[in-house]
Amino acid sequence: MHCGDFANLEYFISKAIYYKQLRWLDNSIQNKCMQKSSKFISIALIIGLINLSCTLKVYDTNMLLKDYKTDGFLDYDHYQVIINGFPNEKDVGLVERRESALANAKSQMHNVIITKLTNFILKYQFQQLKINSTKHVLNIGEVKDILYVKLLKYLDFGYIAFEYYDEDNSVVIVYRIFKDNLYKEIKSIKVQFHLKDEKGNQ
Repeated sequence: MHCGDFANLEYFISKAIYYKQLRWLDNSIQNKCMQKSSKFISIALIIGLINLSCTLKVYDTNMLLKDYKTDGFLDYDHYQVIINGFPNEKDVGLVERRESALANAKSQMHNVIITKLTNFILKYQFQQLKINSTKHVLNIGEVKDILYVKLLKYLDFGYIAFEYYDEDNSVVIVYRIFKDNLYKEIKSIKVQFHLKDEKGNQ
């Protein structure tokens, strides 16, 4: 709707009220006013819904991605991580407890994401190589450090999809990484394992 449309509507209404002659408005003008009023109400409703969405902090509105419980891949392009934050025991007030819980969650968020992606890769490669446990890997610390560096770049594709508080004022952050063919790309990351032999020798 253009500004001129609102100006015309305001003009018709003010003239009618001023002369107290609403009957002067013929059917065509009345229909025009009703159409413009309907558009104005629709715009107001849309703005109201946008404000409501912002209040709820729901950033992802895709109907296919309303899963806020799964910890892992949602599909081939989306990886989801659930991060929990807890309030400081010294905080008493509701606001203070929630603020400290949110700060706690965000302070560990990136490490939690990288750790869970690392565990996914290790589990997948262990299955492929038939490795039963990290105890059989001599350089597991080095492997995790290498994966940490390789996985850092995926944080650039991440965002907070949702956050909410539980009754104890702890917070849950739902973090998502979106990238085309993410699942295939993560599975393709390779690292070199140094394994013990069957007798446990290096």
